[in-house]
Order: sequence, then C-alpha cells, then structure tokens
Amino acid sequence: MVGLRKGNVELCEYSDEWVTEANTIIHTLKEILGDYAIDIQHIGSTSIFNIKAKPIIDIAIGVDSFSDLDNYIESLMRIGIYKSSGQPFEGIILFSKDDNNDNRCFNIQVVVYGEDKWNKHILFRDYLNANFDKAREYEKIKVEAAELFPNDVLSYSTYKSVFVNTIIQEAMNKIM
Repeated sequence: MVGLRKGNVELCEYSDEWVTEANTIIHTLKEILGDYAIDIQHIGSTSIFNIKAKPIIDIAIGVDSFSDLDNYIESLMRIGIYKSSGQPFEGIILFSKDDNNDNRCFNIQVVVYGEDKWNKHILFRDYLNANFDKAREYEKIKVEAAELFPNDVLSYSTYKSVFVNTIIQEAMNKIM
C-alpha cells in the first residue's frame, strides 16, 4: 500500500512495494531533471527495511543549487508533483504527489547535494539499515508516536526527533 490521507498517522508493515514505487518515481524524476539532479535517493522510514512506516515514500533530490529549480516546476506539475504551499524548513524545498483520492503518496525534498540535510538523510537511512536493533528501536518509537498522535503529523514527527538526532550523531561518531 502506498498513500495515506493527509494529516493522518497510520503505520503499515514494511512492503517491497515501497522500494518499487520509489525506484519508479526516481527514474521519472531523473528523466525530467536530467543533470540538474546530481543524485536522487529513497529516504525516510519506507527506505528502512523491515520496519513499520507511514506508507508515504520520501525522496531526496540533491542539486548544486536551487537557482534553476523553477525551470522544472511545470514539467513536475504535468506528472502530478506540486511544490508545497508551505516551506517550513530552511534549506529544503518541498514537493508532494497525491493520488486521485487525495491521499499523499510521495514527499519530495530538494536539497543541496553534499550539504548537511542531504548527508543526514542518507546517513540515517544507511545506519538503520546496517543496524537492525537500532531500526527496531526506531520502529518502537514510531508506534508510540502514532498511538499518541494519530491525527497530528507535526507532533508525531516531533516525538521521533530526539531519537532521530541521537541516531544521526551516533552514526557520525562511528564514521569519524
């Protein structure tokens, strides 16, 4: 299953479909963005094997700068990818793709390749995929957060943030 009603927090068992859908959208994005995209990666909880996640696929697009992004907006809109009206995070430009039933299917973040935001996304995913016990801890926190905040995505994310930051710091310490 891919897609979840906006604003809801519902976790699903891990699905290989998430990887397939991520690869499909990555291929499409590469066709549209060409060399503008230095790299495109599947990130977030659906990229961590065998843990529960909200069935919304997160994608990171790494670019040199945001300066040429407007040249691609129209092409992205043609395939149903829209720039979010709110841009709450510095250094990230958010896009999303919904299905015909108004379910959110993809969150897409454009970030500067090699900078902090990009590196942390990749490090978090790779570290949890290499450390199953840590991935299970993360899943436990996600389940708690989903039970506490079934209709509040912001509170759900905030609840997980201490663990996420701890894992990123732990991973950084291991590679230094």
